[in-house]
Amino acid sequence: MKTDSVEFVATDNDSGLRLDTLLAKFSEIGSRAKAQKMISAKNVYVNGRRPKKSHRVSAGEKIRFDIRKKGSSTYGKSVS
Repeated sequence: MKTDSVEFVATDNDSGLRLDTLLAKFSEIGSRAKAQKMISAKNVYVNGRRPKKSHRVSAGEKIRFDIRKKGSSTYGKSVS
């Protein structure tokens, strides 16, 4: 299973946003529903720890998410 990781540091503008809302802004994710599934599937890390879906982002937090490549299993669904 091939995955890519995206890592970034939250800015002052990100501070106070729910994590799922912030992640939905990335084209690789695109929606809060998908972001929530990724968080539940433990494919998101904040400062090296697995957060809750309701996590509020603080400036300076290191956020990483793993995206599975097409053709691999995607968060419980098979891609045909």
